[in-house]
Amino acid sequence: MSFEELNKKQQDDDKLKSGEIKSEATDDFGSTINKKNSDQDSYQNINKNINKKNSEITDQDQDQDTIYHQQLIKYKLIKSEILEWVFIVIISLIIVFVLRTFIIATSMVSGDSMLPSLHNNDYLFVRKIAYVPRRGDILIFRKNGDVKTLVKRVIGVAGDTIDIDRKSNKVVLNNKIMDENYINGVTYSYENSNVSSSRYPNLSPLKFPVTVPDGKVFVLGDNRVDSVDSRLIGFIDIKTEVKGKVSFRLWPFHGIGVVK
Repeated sequence: MSFEELNKKQQDDDKLKSGEIKSEATDDFGSTINKKNSDQDSYQNINKNINKKNSEITDQDQDQDTIYHQQLIKYKLIKSEILEWVFIVIISLIIVFVLRTFIIATSMVSGDSMLPSLHNNDYLFVRKIAYVPRRGDILIFRKNGDVKTLVKRVIGVAGDTIDIDRKSNKVVLNNKIMDENYINGVTYSYENSNVSSSRYPNLSPLKFPVTVPDGKVFVLGDNRVDSVDSRLIGFIDIKTEVKGKVSFRLWPFHGIGVVK
């Protein structure tokens, strides 16, 4: 082999080796780029997952905030409703107290002294405010602070003269015999009888005729033969003993209505 051929072969070998090196370098560079691309994709995927989780957390926080606000609104509504009912109850109690103390009252009849107008256990509505007794009114009172409430009819007011006719056993008001179509039995004076009462042991029957003093009323039960009234316990003080006028019967059902 000539020197020229040997030299050419050497050059060819050098070129071949140079190509292999370049090829290897190219492959290494491509591999590096691919690895970087892969790492970048992984990083992007991680960022996506992180963003997704952050979004889920944000959604959960928003849901919790929404639930909290809904519960808060519900609590405020319940609280407002409770306060409203408490206010209504308090106002109702105040109204009832004022009505029962100063304006109206209720009372139950105990006994038969007001037959036939009122019966035992009748439940009555009583007017208290601005009441001035008049003849014919049915009123309730407590004699000398007694705990028992009595129900009687007003026969005489201040200045009236009351007597009982001994022949007819009828009430005489201001020298005129009264026509009492609402009573049961006849009217006795009891002034000469020994009448006693376990509730009023110190009875002192009035001596007729009598004149009703100022600030007093003379009362009788409609059931004249079975009634503890002014004939036995005297006059009734309007300011300290009278509690009100019976104006309406609430019970029994068949007897509901205005009391006369």
